[in-house]
Amino acid sequence: MPAGAFEGRGGGVGVRYVGQTYTTNTTTATNAADGLLDAGLRSDLAQLRREFKGVSLAVNATNLMDSEISVCNSGSCYLSQGRTVIGSVRYRW
Repeated sequence: MPAGAFEGRGGGVGVRYVGQTYTTNTTTATNAADGLLDAGLRSDLAQLRREFKGVSLAVNATNLMDSEISVCNSGSCYLSQGRTVIGSVRYRW
C-alpha cells in the first residue's frame, strides 16, 4: 500500500487449480482434480520505526482450506500435501 495506515504492507490471495492426472502409464484410471486457495501477507518494518529500515516480514500459506485428496501413482497411494504456512524475515542493506 502506498500511503495511509497500511503503508508498507501488502498481501494477496489466489486460487490454484491442479488438474486431473493419470494413475498409471496405461491411462485407465485418474486422480481427481482439485482447486486450492493460497494467500500471503508482508510488512515493511521501516514503516513502524526508522531503525528497522531494510527489514521486512512475510507469511505465505498454501492450501488454506487444508484439502487433502488421495493421489495414486503406479500402485502407490498417498494424501496430497496439506496446508503449509511459512514465515520469513528479510533484511536488505
